[in-house]
Amino acid sequence: MAHQDVTAAPILSRGYPRGIDVSSHQGEIDWPAVAATGLRFVFIRAFEGKDEDKLFRRNWAGAGAAGLLRSAYQYDRARHTGDRLAVLLLDLLGEVGPGELPPVIDVETLDGRTPEELVVHLLEWSEVVGHAIGRDPIFYTYPDFWGSTMGRRAGLEHLPLWIAHYTDRAPTIPPPWGEAICWQHTRSARVEGIRGDVDGNVWLSDEASLRAWASPPAPPALDRATVLAQLDLSMRVSTGEAIEKALAARRREGDG
Repeated sequence: MAHQDVTAAPILSRGYPRGIDVSSHQGEIDWPAVAATGLRFVFIRAFEGKDEDKLFRRNWAGAGAAGLLRSAYQYDRARHTGDRLAVLLLDLLGEVGPGELPPVIDVETLDGRTPEELVVHLLEWSEVVGHAIGRDPIFYTYPDFWGSTMGRRAGLEHLPLWIAHYTDRAPTIPPPWGEAICWQHTRSARVEGIRGDVDGNVWLSDEASLRAWASPPAPPALDRATVLAQLDLSMRVSTGEAIEKALAARRREGDG
């Protein structure tokens, strides 16, 4: 989906949809009060690695009931396998419905991996999630990490980018990406209904674009539950091979 040129300024004065991202660090949130401010979307932490955020379920239900478009994000811990982290997230979310943006992987550390190993790990995660929801998940990072620590590694640029860059100018988009769909521009926003600071975000296009991203496509040919049931996480095979085996088994059943 095409987005406006993020190098043009001033982005923050264009009237693009605004949102926030939250975790248990924000404590109890008054979601109707948040929605009344005019914010349109929220990213909610579901996991740090394999550990579920203690307030995720409450925040997820509250944000949805208040009419906010929502997405769940998983802070990556690469010491765990990408496919295992993906399955945990998918099991928690269940089926993706209207008003839900694609899930997010939040990548800020190597966590003991080499850059090359981290790319493979993230491809595993994104392949499992992508096959399950029928579209690419969102990738979150910041310029210094991907530019310096990761050395601008390629391989994930097909994933839509949510960039964190705290500046009042246009955000830096690290290669190999050429654009971003969302910009986390501050960590010190103040929002009615939330005690203390919260991360502020701007969607880098118009309301129609945001709503299109929050409208899930038709279900994939092989449903999420079947993929997960047939994906043997104990086998040392790639995620792609495991899913292809599941698809092949389903086709054989259909031919029988």
